[in-house]
Amino acid sequence: MPSREHEKDLEASVPLMEPEHGQGASGSSTNASGAEAEKDLELRNAPGSPLSAAAPVPKKPTLPAAAIVPIWMALSASVILYNFYIFNTLEFKYPVFLVTWHLTFSAICTRILQRTTTLVDGAKEIKMTRQMFLRSILPIGFLFSASLILSNMAYLHLSVAFIQMLKVRS
Repeated sequence: MPSREHEKDLEASVPLMEPEHGQGASGSSTNASGAEAEKDLELRNAPGSPLSAAAPVPKKPTLPAAAIVPIWMALSASVILYNFYIFNTLEFKYPVFLVTWHLTFSAICTRILQRTTTLVDGAKEIKMTRQMFLRSILPIGFLFSASLILSNMAYLHLSVAFIQMLKVRS
């Protein structure tokens, strides 16, 4: 025997038929059934209602994981070589500025990906509050930035091969 919830789901999936004027669902002239039908029709047509038909959303292009992993590895190796070049060949000795530049560039690229692909659609579902930001996001961001600054400072003293070995192990 189907449960009441199952019956409600079935009712919601069946399109509502408007009764004729002055007639209820059974054909008799009852105002209660007609009022209920009108109320249900209003709920279905209300904007943002889960009962209303959603407009089709164009599908954004997706990138398979088999393509993402090699791209990530190539970009990681290129960042190591780029940082080494900046710190040793160009003799740029400001790792904090370089981390700031890298994180700004990453933020811009993330915004572009968010608007053009489905890779970061999960970010739209998060309800960010001030308390959540201060307790969750800010400490992680601070520690991640400190980690990047310290790892960039390593380029001033270590070889590329040794840095690459350290990154592969972590």
